[in-house]
Amino acid sequence: VPQWDGNDDLLARWMDKVNSLSYHSEDIHRELGKIVPRRFTGLAETWYWSIPPAHRVAMEQSWTTLKLAMHNYWMNSQWLERQKLRANLARFRESAHARELPSAYVVRKLDLLRIVYDWSDTETIRQIMSEAPSSWSPILQPQFCNTIVEFQNAVKYHEENLVHASN
Repeated sequence: VPQWDGNDDLLARWMDKVNSLSYHSEDIHRELGKIVPRRFTGLAETWYWSIPPAHRVAMEQSWTTLKLAMHNYWMNSQWLERQKLRANLARFRESAHARELPSAYVVRKLDLLRIVYDWSDTETIRQIMSEAPSSWSPILQPQFCNTIVEFQNAVKYHEENLVHASN
């Protein structure tokens, strides 16, 4: 079970990892409610142990009950608005990612968009391309990519050309 330190910018990815574990069996799903809190560190651990014992027992019934409590506390409307802003403003090689490769940008932007939007693959590709250099379009020809996987494969295949076209 992965650790989580209370960094809410990493919460959605962390929850995806725990969700994937929970799908293996009903027993695992149930036991994750008890195991996951023992993997909290930092702010997450402080939050968890601040909850009265009777509430913690109820939260620990399963991964679903723990996840609901986490959603109610951590993933509130303020969090959602902040994640939307992060997703919408993410650009290729922005200051915090000055040396990123095109494939890293696509994965980063895709992760951010998936947290807050339920778009089709073509809508998602369009949004990713809207914040990428315009020089990428003739190389990638995104209009011919029908799925995110096809798009990611095209970006990786043309990565060197995309880097040169971006300079």
